[in-house]
Amino acid sequence: MSYTHEELTKRLEERITHSKKGRLNIINKEIPFQEGRAGLDPRVKRFLTNEADPNIRRPI
Repeated sequence: MSYTHEELTKRLEERITHSKKGRLNIINKEIPFQEGRAGLDPRVKRFLTNEADPNIRRPI
């Protein structure tokens, strides 16, 4: 699972969905090549577990 920046950007552009909540227009963009799956982007997860300093506060 190694995609170029261009591949990820193109996928985001192609897979945008729109919804509305009251007067608010919502643009939905799922994780590229992970559409329909819940959870953290695997690239972010890998970064947090392997490269980030464990002593720094991480997002919940």
